[in-house]
Parts: sequence; C-alpha cells; structure tokens
Amino acid sequence: MCQAELGNFREALGEFRGAVRAWSNDQAEAALDIPATVSQPRSIASHQLAWAVLIAVVCVIASLVGPRHGAENAAASDAVLLNQVDAQVSRTAPTSMEPLMKLVVQE
Repeated sequence: MCQAELGNFREALGEFRGAVRAWSNDQAEAALDIPATVSQPRSIASHQLAWAVLIAVVCVIASLVGPRHGAENAAASDAVLLNQVDAQVSRTAPTSMEPLMKLVVQE
C-alpha cells in the first residue's frame, strides 16, 4: 500500500506542478499586457498638463496686458477730475450763490 500511496502522491504533486506552471505563465502574460494599458493614462496626463500650461500662459499674458489698459483709463479719469477741479476753483462764487451774483451788477 505504501507504493500506491506514493504513486498517488507523485501524481498529485505533478498535477499541482502543472497547475502552478500554468498559473505562472498566465501571470507572466498578464504582466506583459499591462504596459499597453498604462500608456493611455499618460496621454490623459499629458493633455491635462498641456491645458494647465495653456491656462497659465493666458493668465500671465492677461496680467501683463491688463495694467496697461488700466493705466490709460486712470490717466483719462485723472484728466477729467482735474478739469472738474479747475472749473470749481475758477468760479467767482460757489454754485449755491450764483443766483445772487446775477443780481449784483458787475462793472
């Protein structure tokens, strides 16, 4: 009986060995297929990086161009304010007193 049990054990070990080798080959093939699927996230990441760089460039350009227009508008509003101040300073009487100034005869 010892020989029969030993034969059964060898047969079981052989089947186990075949199963382990088949599993190992399947795992090796699966590992070789992984790099093909990894390249897609890289392309998505590169697209995201490209969009981020584009947005950063637009922000930098806007920050350089924006203050120029603001300075031109500020200069124009300063000129308008100075004209208003000049008009107020050059009056002979305050606005509220102008009707009384019409009553005074100027020579």
